[in-house]
Amino acid sequence: MSKISRSGATSAQVSEIRKQCDDLIESLSQKMGLSKPQIAKEIHYRIQRAKSYRINPNKKEKAASINRHGNCCSVNGPNCNGLLEEFHHIRRDIDNPHSPDNMVPICKPCHEQFGK
Repeated sequence: MSKISRSGATSAQVSEIRKQCDDLIESLSQKMGLSKPQIAKEIHYRIQRAKSYRINPNKKEKAASINRHGNCCSVNGPNCNGLLEEFHHIRRDIDNPHSPDNMVPICKPCHEQFGK
């Protein structure tokens, strides 16, 4: 049985996705005369702006999560001195991974300790 990634894809699917992405970046680089990093950055920016498949939460979703979880770090609670600058997703393979129930606020030191 193939290992399932955090996105829910099998290792074979992940390999194919990576190959297709590499091929696309190479093709666009040659066609447009831009470097591969320039193409990759534009693809990344597009993903971040596209609501249907963006990876990171927006400001409204972050605020809702902070409010939902009592304005404190989800690891050490009110005893934590860190700033709430990161969010941990419980699951990424669901339709709305940025919902307050699935995304918990966490300070950077606790997130590093807890594991990203």
